[in-house]
Amino acid sequence: MSKECIEIYKFLKGLRTGCGLTDIVENNWENCFERIKENCSADELVYVFKSAISCARCDVYECIINRKCNIKCFLNSLIWLDFIRHNYSAEWYLPHVVSNAQKYIFNNQNPNQGLLIFTLLNFINAGVNPKTVGSKLLRDLYMWVNGRGPQPRTRYRTANIWTANIHTSLSHMPIGYWFADTVIRIVKKHGKSKGNMYRFAGSLCTSLLGYGSGNHMVRALLNGLPPTSHIKRLWMYLMFIRRDNYLIKDLVVRALKSSSHPNWKDALCYWYDNNYFDEKEIELPVDNRVMDAWNNIIGRLCPQYKGKTPQKIAQVARGVARKYGVPPSVFDVLFWIYEN
Repeated sequence: MSKECIEIYKFLKGLRTGCGLTDIVENNWENCFERIKENCSADELVYVFKSAISCARCDVYECIINRKCNIKCFLNSLIWLDFIRHNYSAEWYLPHVVSNAQKYIFNNQNPNQGLLIFTLLNFINAGVNPKTVGSKLLRDLYMWVNGRGPQPRTRYRTANIWTANIHTSLSHMPIGYWFADTVIRIVKKHGKSKGNMYRFAGSLCTSLLGYGSGNHMVRALLNGLPPTSHIKRLWMYLMFIRRDNYLIKDLVVRALKSSSHPNWKDALCYWYDNNYFDEKEIELPVDNRVMDAWNNIIGRLCPQYKGKTPQKIAQVARGVARKYGVPPSVFDVLFWIYEN
């Protein structure tokens, strides 16, 4: 095991001995995280991720057992589990997905095709067995976009419609071109403005997913307002392409660079700047599994935060995240704590 991996493991254990965010920054832990990307194997990245999950789980359940009705008592652990997830692209190194994800997405010689497959995967991946995603679904998507196979389908009709619409909408332009063009158009109209991430989500719904601008949820998004209903796959996708700082970010950068859009550099600068597209506007992606995790962890500590629908949980998570100054999607790691 590399010394960087050992250092991170010690650090994660340190979270449970009162090491706060200030101590982490002052001790320059982020440099250690950067070195891990360069020196650790895929197996070690998974080990670090799973170690962070274990440490966070200990903190969460210690709070529940001791009836500490305060999310802040384990928020540190959630933040750093979220940090590891998005700075290592950790779940894309898990054994069931790593081989085909590397082959068809991240090491794809055509980065726009890689980003398109990643996009399709995110919107079709509803209720699909994780092993199927890695072994079959990725390969089938690759064959489809190359005209060598039929459209992959799942039992969710809406997901099949989304992927068909995405495929058709992007048949005449690289996804990187659409991406850059959408970012530039929003910035030209609204500049540094709250609500731009919502506007991007609304544009994605109308131009790629097939929603009409008159749809109540889409209308709110296009006006820079939080959604009035909830699409888990939409926010999962936006969480990945905005908040990931490793494999997915590299793919986005290469796709825009090779898209031939004249303003691709500006688009990237705007996209990764919270003054223009604030990651705190990315909703918690909620399905039934995330709802169970939220209600059984957050809801047990603070019963007033329980919810009976994905939309209600997303709304409550937005308020809790605002209170603590974090993106709502940070709480998506509760799924890893609860399920694993």
